[in-house]
Formats: sequence, C-alpha cells, structure tokens
Amino acid sequence: MSISPFSPPDFPTMYRCIGMVMGKYLPSNEAFNQGILVTDDGNIYSATLARKLERSLQDNPELVESSSIWVVWPRMETQSKKLNFHLRGRLEATLDFANNYFSMRGVVRSQENGKLSVQIWRNFRPPVGYEKAMQWQPFTLEVEGSGEQQFFGDFWELDVRLVDSRLVLEDGRLIMKFPKPRKHCSVNAENHPIAEVSNIPMLKLHPKIIKFRQQ
Repeated sequence: MSISPFSPPDFPTMYRCIGMVMGKYLPSNEAFNQGILVTDDGNIYSATLARKLERSLQDNPELVESSSIWVVWPRMETQSKKLNFHLRGRLEATLDFANNYFSMRGVVRSQENGKLSVQIWRNFRPPVGYEKAMQWQPFTLEVEGSGEQQFFGDFWELDVRLVDSRLVLEDGRLIMKFPKPRKHCSVNAENHPIAEVSNIPMLKLHPKIIKFRQQ
C-alpha cells in the first residue's frame, strides 16, 4: 500500500497485526465489552472492546448505533478459521482507502495451497512468571493469495485486505531472510555407516600377513 494509515515500525523486525474495519458494534446483553461487529458489507464477527474504548462508548451511546471505522486487532480461531476482532479505537474521519485494510508483520510459518500462515509474536518479553500465559503466546493468521512468490520461513511485511470474511494478500515486502533448517536424513538399513562398510569386498591378504596375524 503506497499510503499506510499506520505509523512505521520502530525497528525492522517489529511484529504487528492491526487493521481498520467499517461497521456497527452491537454489545451483548450479558456484557457491554463483548458483542458483535456488523460490517457494512453484511458480515458479522465476534468482537470485544478495549477498556478505554468501552468507557468512551458508554459515555456516548449514540456512537454505538452509528457506522464507524474501528481500529482492530484480528484473531483467528484455530479450528474454524473464523475471524474475530478486538476493537482498540474509533476514527472520527472516514478513510475510504484504509477501509478493511490490515498491516501485518511476522514470520510465514507455512505456505500451502495459495495460503500463508503468518505467526505474530509480542515485541517485548513477558513479565517473570507469565512466560506461558495465553496472552503472551504467539498467534497465527491465515492469508490467501500467495501466488508463485516464496514466503515460507522469512519475516515479511504484508498489505492485506478483508474480503468476505477472508484476509487476502495485496502486496508483500521481504524484511529479513532466515536460514532454512537442513533436511533431516533418516538412517536406515541401506544408508547406515555400518551397512556401507559391510558391503565393501574383503581384501585378499598376503600369506605372510595371515601368518603374522595368527601368531
């Protein structure tokens, strides 16, 4: 994307996944900060609110009933691959070019059938004792449209668009190449070193050498 609505990264391998989606947030009856986001194209996503945004909407209930551009963090369910959003903020101005746009920076962990699995990590270390807590674990998002380009194993910056509940690749820039792991060579009866040595023909020794070895 030639003009990004987001600030540039603080350092080359800074992880990020953030987007802008236009729609209406409808809170559930059980909790105001848990509800659904109904986008202008009619798709429905599970959604949660950041605490600061929750207070702002509660103080201004008219904003809930209007369509807005929301700054969101996307997540994807492991089994169903359904997207859900954590709403971080709301924009006053309308940015048509940024609607449904996502900036994604991470490592491509797999590339199969025209889809990329992009792994996103936190950019700073978790507090001591919280290393295994869920909120500090990496998460993965699936992006469609990789084409013939090879993305696997490297750190990429991707321009992604939300299309009919799918994240679709628009452009990508290689940020850093990582060394590829060597292919594991399994040992079997045919390539085992002992098997190879045993297949070497035995040499015929001189009679004097045989006599010396027998002494």
